[in-house]
Amino acid sequence: ARAWPTSLWPSRVHAIDPHRGGTEAEFRGNLAREHLDDWVIPHVAKSQEFVHGWREPIRLLFIHGLHTYEGVRADYADWVPFVVPGGVIALHDTFQWEGPRRLVEETILDARDTSLIGIVDSITAVQKLPRRGVARSVRHAGVGLGGLQRPWPIVLFAVVAGTVVTGNLFPRKVSFLPGMRYYA
Repeated sequence: ARAWPTSLWPSRVHAIDPHRGGTEAEFRGNLAREHLDDWVIPHVAKSQEFVHGWREPIRLLFIHGLHTYEGVRADYADWVPFVVPGGVIALHDTFQWEGPRRLVEETILDARDTSLIGIVDSITAVQKLPRRGVARSVRHAGVGLGGLQRPWPIVLFAVVAGTVVTGNLFPRKVSFLPGMRYYA
């Protein structure tokens, strides 16, 4: 059995998904099998509804939801304000689907509040920059990646990106959701 030391995870991962098509049981089973059920908190909800009750700062935001421009733009607009300066925003399917691709091209790459980290397979990652002229006393201003004692948000991003790349190479073997196997 694999055990994840508590010292490696600075906080919990929140997975928000409506789980249409009956994927919730398999998702929870996969988390339990990999001993991640203490670290990943599933929320069975639509992103646009769940965000209204959210109040916590986010160090790593991974958007992989609706692939329409309107849907991905809404997720970005709703969730990015919670990302701390220095935090990472990653979007999946940024070249395969028009919605995420258009958001990256029209909004993210030219934005003054983000800096491109890189593009890995189908994931585009940016870092949220501190707002210019904002005092350090602003709420959560010192919680960015530069102020972290451990680099685990970046490690978590690398694991997520690696899983996506591996899943694209071996779709029948690596997938947290059975429905995702059909994209490959």
